[in-house]
Amino acid sequence: MKLCELRKERIITTELSFWLTMQEIEKIAKCVDAIAVPALKKTCISYDPKAACLSNAVALKRKHIEPIVTVTCRDFRKKDASFLDKLLAYGIKNLLVVYGDKHAIGRTCYGFKSTAELIKWIKNYSKEFCFLVACDPNKDADKELEKILVKEKAGANIIVTQPIFNLKKARILFEMISSETNLKIIAGLAFPNVPEQIEFLRNRLAIDVPEHVVSKLAKKPTKQHILKFVDKLSELVSGFHIYPVGNKESFMEAIEALSKH
Repeated sequence: MKLCELRKERIITTELSFWLTMQEIEKIAKCVDAIAVPALKKTCISYDPKAACLSNAVALKRKHIEPIVTVTCRDFRKKDASFLDKLLAYGIKNLLVVYGDKHAIGRTCYGFKSTAELIKWIKNYSKEFCFLVACDPNKDADKELEKILVKEKAGANIIVTQPIFNLKKARILFEMISSETNLKIIAGLAFPNVPEQIEFLRNRLAIDVPEHVVSKLAKKPTKQHILKFVDKLSELVSGFHIYPVGNKESFMEAIEALSKH
């Protein structure tokens, strides 16, 4: 199944996390359309992030759960075309193409200079894939739109955003994307509830988390709060991606609430 060909009013996705049990993943899968498999950093010489990503994706597929495989400029090389053949052999057609953080150890020379270049190469190799790309509504809207237009020209189908906490900024970018492109937008949601998580988002990912939002998150968002926020974005987006951040209970509740809303 290609997410870009999915005919429904709202697409819901999430991603694998080490703190989710298989039982919880199977429960989540009943509420979402697909689960993304992150591309973890290289932590030892013998570790291959692509192989680990493929293994997790195949495990989901065997449970009849649609995976989104993350492909990075960092890890992918032209000689790795067989990786794409393996994905297609298992019926895996959704790719999240990102640049990729540097490995914890090992090589720092990337196989492709940009996500657009990697998308073009994969699309020339096979037209069977649906391409998802990232964008950050917390940054300058004009610069983000410029990057998105390049990615769309390369073959991107869907945008998945970083977590959104500043609704005003997000609306500006989404309105620009809707007027300038034909891309579907999947808005990122996260519910961090401890100071360390807030600081990580602010300092490491440069995500704008306003103080009034921090105070609300500390009280643990209710389903009503979550759905109220979702409703303010629904007219501008094609779906939501719930990041497994913060309180597990809030994360699970958010997915269930969205699937029934």
